Amino acid sequence: MRKCLHFFVGLLLTGLFSIASWAQCTPGDAITCPDPEENGQVCPDSLQGAVAGQLYSQAFTILAPPGYPYNGDTILLDHITLKDVTGLPEGFSWQSNSPANEFMVGTYYCVLLEGTPTLAGIYPLHITVDVFAKLFPTLPPILVATVTDSTSLFIAVKWDPNAIEEKPSASLIPVLPGPNPFSGSTRIGFQVKDPCEVTLEVYDLVGQLRFAESVAAKHGTSYFGFDGRLLATGLYIVKISNGMTAFTSRLIKAE
Repeated sequence: MRKCLHFFVGLLLTGLFSIASWAQCTPGDAITCPDPEENGQVCPDSLQGAVAGQLYSQAFTILAPPGYPYNGDTILLDHITLKDVTGLPEGFSWQSNSPANEFMVGTYYCVLLEGTPTLAGIYPLHITVDVFAKLFPTLPPILVATVTDSTSLFIAVKWDPNAIEEKPSASLIPVLPGPNPFSGSTRIGFQVKDPCEVTLEVYDLVGQLRFAESVAAKHGTSYFGFDGRLLATGLYIVKISNGMTAFTSRLIKAE
């Protein structure tokens, strides 16, 4: 099922565009990417996974919403322009099929995201866009807002396309969560050879960060104690990193 986007979500997904080039892709249309509620749309719903060391390429169709909430009212949106995108895996580039990355209301655009990732992990996208609206019908559109936010999309990069666990290195070795599945709390461990800072992040399946903690780790095995009693039941992605190496694993919250 495709997601109907409110304005801010639509803005976030435009972050896959490049300022300097046009993507070699073909946008969808009202049949393949319908927008019955006129909230803006992106198709498909989610990004396919990537594999470290292998070329990644995926195209998107994006339709900007017609309205924008402004001073308690809704004004007519003319277009949105990408300013910056961060959070992509190292080695990735992004580009659109629109001149200057301007997305006019009522027109479908395509986006091409390509690259060869080098480090496995979870990569939530962060987008900055300029919003242009027609405040006065006889005058050109004016900039009414610059929005920076986090998209619901993320790219999961794995070492093995058939497994979620990523290749560990000698500098950071995973100790898989246990118990798993869990209902209240669980332990998530790791081993390090030299003292370093290690970070734990827990994401839901739409890429939203649900928990983060960093510790100063010493030689040997250490554990994060994770209290997930407030989480909904379901599947989560655990990421542990030390700035040089990262690995992920599945975490299942049971009733």
